[in-house]
Amino acid sequence: MKLFSFLIGILIILGLIFSLLYDSLNPDKEYDSDDNTPPYQFDPDKTGHSLNDKLENLFWFVQISDLHISKYKDLKRGPDLVHLCKTHLSVIKPEIVITS
Repeated sequence: MKLFSFLIGILIILGLIFSLLYDSLNPDKEYDSDDNTPPYQFDPDKTGHSLNDKLENLFWFVQISDLHISKYKDLKRGPDLVHLCKTHLSVIKPEIVITS
């Protein structure tokens, strides 16, 4: 286990060194650290969208995780999920529900 941890540490250090060298030697960098402007700025004239307080460009999604639904253990979890869907999701009305 100690050898595995040591090898992971070495790989992380080598990755950091490689990324620092690559960033310093890369001539095609789009982002200059001396310049404080980001490489991309939001331009509403080009996209046709503007940032505002309206809900027209907003959509909702819900992620439900750690369900652990089983027909053998803790039979209460299934009805709990149904209750969640009926009470909360019917109010939020998300366009997408992700379960994991």
